[in-house]
Amino acid sequence: MSEAEVDPQLKLVEHIYWLGRSLWSMAIRRSDGRECERMYRPRVGDLVFERTSFAGFDPDGVGHLLRIEGDDFVIEPLLRPGEECRWANAEFVALPEGMKVMDWAKADEEES
Repeated sequence: MSEAEVDPQLKLVEHIYWLGRSLWSMAIRRSDGRECERMYRPRVGDLVFERTSFAGFDPDGVGHLLRIEGDDFVIEPLLRPGEECRWANAEFVALPEGMKVMDWAKADEEES
């Protein structure tokens, strides 16, 4: 499949995944760590990505967190609206959506 034939929605989700990994990587290097702490505690409704897969990018691992059941994460993948995807033995990282990262991290502190 040539670059021109790649589904643009898939490319966008892959971009979100790699951007999220970069943001997470930068957050763990910060001295105060607020963003990193918030990223490690995803909440229902958060935009999340699965970061522990050995295979790398999986489009079903990027979406909105619907619920956490025990150690399992249930998300609605961005590319499959209305569907649920259950992940076991995985770690998800939350991403800020629609606001500045610092404000997003501070909102977590205010609710604690």
